[in-house]
Amino acid sequence: MPLAVLSNLFGSDDLDAIAHAGGLSRVELEAGVKAVGAPLRRLPEQALPWFESSVRPRSVPGTDPVEYEALVPLWTDTGMAGRAARVRLVPSGFESTFRRHVIGFEDVVAPPEVTGMVPDPARQPRPPEVRLTEPLVPMEHPVPEGWRPLIRRMVDRLAAGDYEGLEREGVITHVGGPGDMVRSNLKAYHDSLVPLPPQAWAWSDHLPVYAGPGVYHVTLPLWTAVEGVSDLTLTAEVHDDDTSVRVVVTSVHVL
Repeated sequence: MPLAVLSNLFGSDDLDAIAHAGGLSRVELEAGVKAVGAPLRRLPEQALPWFESSVRPRSVPGTDPVEYEALVPLWTDTGMAGRAARVRLVPSGFESTFRRHVIGFEDVVAPPEVTGMVPDPARQPRPPEVRLTEPLVPMEHPVPEGWRPLIRRMVDRLAAGDYEGLEREGVITHVGGPGDMVRSNLKAYHDSLVPLPPQAWAWSDHLPVYAGPGVYHVTLPLWTAVEGVSDLTLTAEVHDDDTSVRVVVTSVHVL
């Protein structure tokens, strides 16, 4: 997962997704975020070039296989925060991929290069609202409760821009290529994706498909920062063999 995506997950208040990856628990993350003293926000776009050139993981002496650590800057409404997240990158066992563990928070001083770089309010996640120009009709077969945490975390990561990480895990495919039906459509949409509200599940749907037992087609409306419930719909296949659940997104499109 790119470190800028991790900073955006903090800015989206998605501590569950961060804790799920390993490292500090949600309670410990909440305490670290509270110590910042102001709500966290997503990175401003103008800060990304500085972030990508300056935030470099360094190898941890004595680790074999080699692990890395980095301080990931966090952002508030007034600019770069005075606290950063310390992240340990642990080899996952797959070539050139790492598990990302937030292991603590440290005081930092914002460099002069980021002075004046404040987040764009229009890009910040807000509590998702249900604002409808036409009534949505609850579906007959909403997504089962057991699948919802996995799908919600996946949408959170899409909202944070973690396309490469989701592609590595096989959740989405063809990122940046001619068959890209997820990132390209989200980038082209006129509003920014935000996490799902609790009401979203009533309008989700799932049906078995002909691929075999334990495979289901899922549709789910998506929420955006300005519109609330949007014209975007996510479609996916869920593979559930009663011991594990796997989600593969087939498209995000305007319906």
